[in-house]
Formats: sequence, structure tokens, C-alpha cells
Amino acid sequence: MDEIWKLADVALVVPVVPPGAPPELEYALRLRRDTIIGGACPSCGAVLNVEALEVDGQLIPTGAALFRHRPTCPANDRDAKRQLQAFLSAQTASSIETLYDAANKQTRELVEPWTRHASKITSEDGVALTFQILDRLMPRNDGKLCPHLQEAPMQTWSCTIAEGVWRCEQCLAYHQQELLAHGSQLGTLEEHTCDLCRRYAPSSLVPLVLRVNHCVMYGGACSRCMERHSEQFEEAVQHDEDRGQRS
Repeated sequence: MDEIWKLADVALVVPVVPPGAPPELEYALRLRRDTIIGGACPSCGAVLNVEALEVDGQLIPTGAALFRHRPTCPANDRDAKRQLQAFLSAQTASSIETLYDAANKQTRELVEPWTRHASKITSEDGVALTFQILDRLMPRNDGKLCPHLQEAPMQTWSCTIAEGVWRCEQCLAYHQQELLAHGSQLGTLEEHTCDLCRRYAPSSLVPLVLRVNHCVMYGGACSRCMERHSEQFEEAVQHDEDRGQRS
């Protein structure tokens, strides 16, 4: 469960934080990731140490770049390896149903803060449309997966509807950083198109988050679709209109 990163002519082996990892293990692995990517451990200050390797028949000098974390550092090899092995053993012993339920719970808790002041889709047509969008985005149709979801599917799946790429939480964070740095690659037309009715609506789009179990889909919906598919949204619009008339 590692990633291979290439920096110039150097290959970096970067650990992946497995979905559902306990806080101690997640912290240790994130420390190790930050150490490799940043060049020094944020906790113990360990820096890169290159050791020569003797390989039979080697034509060029070969070496291994290692970070010697202090024994008291949460990212030290012995403790991090022990925690990871214990977690993976427990995961292997868990049933598919248990892992699926855990992924659903994690995703529900992730989305819950956004739904406190949001309008829920309540119409039968809106619910059916949600499942149609999900089916279209599935890998068996047009959707694509990040490699981490292919390896460990029992975790939160996140996808921008217009893009059609499912990402784990880790890849989603990197993608959001790219968006902040370089902007969206969807184009102006797609950016202002409703993901429910596909109507161009540059002045009336509101953020759209659709969740089905452990799958979360992001996009935008026009006010006409929200009034049609959400009783809460329609009531909020009517409330604003009544308040405007009174003022």
C-alpha cells in the first residue's frame, strides 16, 4: 500500500494512509509522508540519509535513501510497521458487510456538517435522478477510479459529476489543492451548467452534493431544479419572496 513518486531521477516510496485507519496510525503515516515529501520529519527532525547498496552485476552506483526517525517519534519504522500490520490483519478478518457499514458511517459523518443548512432532495424524480447519475458515473460505464479505490474500495468515494473521476479522500485533497492553484479545467460552459437538467444557468446555480451510501457526488444545480426536487428549497424561496414583499 505504497505510492511511487518520481522526482527528477529519484524514485520515492510514499506510504498510503489506509481508509479507516485509527488516529495513531494515520498520524504516523502522515508524518512519514510529510517527511519523504518535505525532506525532514516534522516531529523528530530526521533528514535524508543515503546508504550505498551492493547489487550483483550493477552497472551504476545504487543507493537507498532512508529517514532514521528517533525511537520516540511516532513515525519510527518499528512502531509504524507494527501498527500498520495490526490494522491490516484486523481488516482482513473483518467481513465485507462490516467494512461496507464502516465506509457508509464514515461518509455520512463526512457529509453531515454540510447538510445542516442545506435543502434535501425529496421528490421521487429527484431521488431517481440521483441514482441515474450514480449509475452513469460507475466504472462499469463512464466513470474512472483513483488507484487507491481500486485497491481498497470500502471507503468514501468522491466525484465531481461533470468530471467523472472517483477519488479517495487523500486524492481528493490533492485535487482540491490543484484547483486552488490552477483553477478548474471544465471550461466556462460546463462550470455554469446544471448537473441535474443539463441547462445552462450561469446566474442561478447552487452547490449540489448527492450522497448514496459511501459515494458522494459534487456539482451544481439550478434554482428551477431545486424548487422542483426539494420542498425545503421551495419553502426557503417562498419565505424570501414573502419577506421581500413585506419590506
